[in-house]
Amino acid sequence: MQAAAILPGVPAIADRNLCYFAADGCVDHSDEPGAVYVGGKLIGTFTAKQPIERDLLIVAVCQEPRVRVGRVAEAFAVSTETVRRVRRRFEAGGVKAIAKSHRRGRPRRRTPELEQQLADLFEAGASISEAHRRIRKQVSRTVVAAIRKRWSGEQTAAQRQESDPESPAATLPLVTEREMANKPGPPDETKPLEEDSPTTEEFELELEQAVAEGGRQVQHLGSWIMVAVVHALGLYATAERLRATAATKQRKAGKRFIGRATLRAALDAVTVALSIGKRCVEGVRWLATPSGATLLRRAKPMSATWTRRVLGRFASHEDTAVEIHWRQAMSLLETTTQSDERAVFYIDNHMRPYTGMHTTRKGWRMQDKRARPGSTDFYVHDEHGCPLLRMDDPGNGTLTNWLHPVARLLRDALGGETRVLMAFDRAGAFAEQMASLRNDGLEFVTYERAPYALVLQSVFKHKRWIEIGRKRVRFVEQARKNLGKGRGRVRRIYVQTPDGTQLNVLAVSDAPAELLVTVLLSRWACQENQFKHDNERWGINQLDGRTVEPYPADEVIPNPARRRLDRELKVARAVEGAALRKRSRLASNDPRCDAYEQDVEHARQLQDELEALRPAVPTHAPVSETELADKLVLHPGQYKMVIDTLRIALANAESDLAAWLAPELPRATEAKKALAKLLDAPGSIRLNRRTITVALEPAGTSAELRAFDSLLRRLSALVLHLPGDPSGRSLRFKLHNK
Repeated sequence: MQAAAILPGVPAIADRNLCYFAADGCVDHSDEPGAVYVGGKLIGTFTAKQPIERDLLIVAVCQEPRVRVGRVAEAFAVSTETVRRVRRRFEAGGVKAIAKSHRRGRPRRRTPELEQQLADLFEAGASISEAHRRIRKQVSRTVVAAIRKRWSGEQTAAQRQESDPESPAATLPLVTEREMANKPGPPDETKPLEEDSPTTEEFELELEQAVAEGGRQVQHLGSWIMVAVVHALGLYATAERLRATAATKQRKAGKRFIGRATLRAALDAVTVALSIGKRCVEGVRWLATPSGATLLRRAKPMSATWTRRVLGRFASHEDTAVEIHWRQAMSLLETTTQSDERAVFYIDNHMRPYTGMHTTRKGWRMQDKRARPGSTDFYVHDEHGCPLLRMDDPGNGTLTNWLHPVARLLRDALGGETRVLMAFDRAGAFAEQMASLRNDGLEFVTYERAPYALVLQSVFKHKRWIEIGRKRVRFVEQARKNLGKGRGRVRRIYVQTPDGTQLNVLAVSDAPAELLVTVLLSRWACQENQFKHDNERWGINQLDGRTVEPYPADEVIPNPARRRLDRELKVARAVEGAALRKRSRLASNDPRCDAYEQDVEHARQLQDELEALRPAVPTHAPVSETELADKLVLHPGQYKMVIDTLRIALANAESDLAAWLAPELPRATEAKKALAKLLDAPGSIRLNRRTITVALEPAGTSAELRAFDSLLRRLSALVLHLPGDPSGRSLRFKLHNK
């Protein structure tokens, strides 16, 4: 036969391996696998071990009415009866029927005959073990137990129907829990309504089903380490308790609420997205991979919009966001506080800039040396620099407003036996504030605000010193600081840095001076560096929530009209000064003097007009009385607080894992970078009755792989679990080549 020319100008050639089923269609058997061409284009390939692909191609080519069944059978090297059966199966059940016809494996043991035989034994009083022994077929005890459970349910339903024939439950067909979870249709009153639809729970998969759906080779499987550690920290359990409480209230009110599996899946998705370095909820898009069903244990891929909607509804119920954030902080406080005598905490504000289209409050951002639109967060870190607590202030308040509430909060949480030592920078070092903290019995350490008197360099000679970051710091405590106006005195420690600079440290505490100086001078390395790392790694500066609400109309804010008036007055004074300076450099008879005199006169006249307006324009006013009325908005903080609770838990987990990994690495300072590669590593899963073995394949040097192996061994010894796993199997981590 002559092969049809595929490209114009190329002559057709004869090929015995081309079997034609139509004028423009053939099957090429010259190589393995066989290739099917239609119109000169490749539409598919198949091998002798791929009957499903072959049958699908047969169905595809048979859609053309002019194709003959005999020629199709000859081209695909099958019988005409095979082609006929394939077409009938496709017409009856579609692609699923073709795939089902080639299902391999042993024949199904759980047949209706076996179930009837076991039911007769159970009715006769046989136990599960006795029935298993009396069945001669090779059936596992698990199958016998499952049939016994179904039989018991049928007997219970039958007894209920006999006792109360009019009961609605008695008239329902008896199905298993798994069948009910996968059965479509509207839920009953006892089943939680879901976010997207009443049947969202049907997408929840058990791990065996997830592996069958997404495969054993899983991308981003290393993120399961973070999922298991966050679960061990109690975040999932806290979220489930709050969800159940909210569901009870919403069910009574006849409202929809979020189901257990839906919330677990959303938390899993955000945890995995943050762990692989995506920094926000939008990173959920990177999880829509072929193995995503195994990674998230969910049949339907999750979008970022769906995840935001689920967590947004969870956070919007009353005080759920604040409650989960506070409970997680209390859990971290219990694990991070090591000393029963004194606990050290760093407190500082962190400005999140806003670059969107809405009009929001402005606040001072030290990194930019200017005021910018945004919101201020107040963070509490432990003595190692790990974040514990975050409080947002859309009004961009000062640090002094939060020192008292935070100190009381920490003292009440830790109890009266543990003393709280707060460390903060100069933003809170005001005399009135320090006196108030001292009078309330609170301990603190901070810097003295300049200007202050400098002492002689000879004072630091032959005095005590400590080593911080391989640098020797000298200090001496000679006199106490007078706060003035009858406020009393506080401790003052003179500190000399290695470059000769003097710093004054103020404190109210009976702790040794070495401890106070070390705590305060370590604040930059512990807290400020953590701010930078948390933004670059976990995205704490992300806006997260996109919804806005009007700013309270009665809230007093700086008046933008007064700020603009003061700016114009400052410019007018600068113009006057510049004109006078230039005039003073000219001779009295210079013709340019008149022009400068006019500039001076115009600038002074403008200043008089602006100064006359100042008394009528207040420095602060309610929003409703300013030009920002109906324009100023704020972003509700509940949704972001839930996401930041996850970020804080992940940051603490990362610090603990990096502390384990650092001693095993040649460069201990690169522990978090190496850990990020492990969390993003692919791997494979092997399931047993009691364990889930996770074999990871991270990229790294030989030294890093040895460190990873040691870390995974320690993680396996912790006996971690996946959230939402009903079997409670423990996770075992290892490297793929181990």
